[in-house]
Amino acid sequence: MDSKERLKEIISNSALEPTLKSVWEIFLEVSSPKQNDIILGVLEKNAKHLVFLTDNICEKFWAMKTWDRKKLDMIIEKEKNYLLG
Repeated sequence: MDSKERLKEIISNSALEPTLKSVWEIFLEVSSPKQNDIILGVLEKNAKHLVFLTDNICEKFWAMKTWDRKKLDMIIEKEKNYLLG
């Protein structure tokens, strides 16, 4: 099973609301295999990261929708600090 399929399985079996699971479905349609591998690695280390990553993806979608590059940069920085800190 590749990382995309494994992520779909994790999301499907999670306690996330259906709307948030749909956000992940959209994300996984456009994400690269490398992104999927990284996210899967994070979630396999600790499943609690799913909530943070879900919120983060939602924030990124909103920033992209509103073309707010400054906001997107702030979200990415927050993500780095969370995952590396």
